[in-house]
Amino acid sequence: MNHQKERFRMRKSYSVFIAMAIMSFMAFGIASARQDSQNQTRDQRKSQMQERSNKSGGAADAKAFFREHLIALDRMTNQEININDENEMEVVDFLVDPMTGKIEYMILSSEGWLGMGEERHVLPYSSLKVEPQQRMLRVSDAGITISDNTKYSPKRSGGWSMEEVAEYSEKTRQRNTIKESRTQETDRRNRAMDRQKESTAQSDKRDYTDKDGQQALVEANRLYNRDVYGTDGNEIGEMDAILVDVETGKIKMVVLEQNALFGLMGEKYLIPWQSVHFDNQTQQINLRVSEDNLDAYSKATEIEDWDGSYLPRNTAVEMYRQYNYEYESR
Repeated sequence: MNHQKERFRMRKSYSVFIAMAIMSFMAFGIASARQDSQNQTRDQRKSQMQERSNKSGGAADAKAFFREHLIALDRMTNQEININDENEMEVVDFLVDPMTGKIEYMILSSEGWLGMGEERHVLPYSSLKVEPQQRMLRVSDAGITISDNTKYSPKRSGGWSMEEVAEYSEKTRQRNTIKESRTQETDRRNRAMDRQKESTAQSDKRDYTDKDGQQALVEANRLYNRDVYGTDGNEIGEMDAILVDVETGKIKMVVLEQNALFGLMGEKYLIPWQSVHFDNQTQQINLRVSEDNLDAYSKATEIEDWDGSYLPRNTAVEMYRQYNYEYESR
């Protein structure tokens, strides 16, 4: 009887061992596939940056290209970045102020083995330098370092509150300009409303200077595929792409996709960021028109200079002028 129990225990232990071995093998395979996918994406992005550089005809022309074009923000993720010739990391996301459209920070990842042991850090976007000729991003500032003070822990909220931004700024001795930027954005948008004569009543104007306790920054990846609502409160589409001015770190245009079926066959519109409002209370993205008036904006298929990733700045400036908006170049 005891002999049978012993054999049963051995069989059970052997089964558990086999099951654990299979699970470990599967986990290894998934981690390897994930690493391969990340490497492939990074290589594709580097290749695209090099292609743009080659077409422009040299280092000076390459830099001019990135100065003169808006770039889809997702083109800058999964890119390697060199930190003061000491650390090689990867840009995985950005922290954006959805009220002003300003990229405040970039989220960087140190490569762990097969995605394990990864550390994430946050550095000011203003320290970023684009070097297309070398196919890389760089931080060249002795005052910017990777340390325990710059570590980033993703949260369910997908961003930082005002208090967390203030804490980071204090620990890293970086200037916190969010409230100042929001005050300027409030003035800018209200001037646009006056010019458009939509409303001159102060009660109808937006106030982007939010109080402490509210979310200040949101991870850029959280903005993609988000529902966008019109002035009538109805959903009119999804956020498909975000176009930024690399030098100023500001969102200038967004691509709204309407009536898409599994990401296919939808109509896409290029819309100035000034027409977008992020409600910090509800975390809802609103557009200043209803679905019936969406054709007031330019369809992506009608803009010859738009290739899905890059848009000439001059084209964006002209679109801003068309809607009586100010295009801030700094």
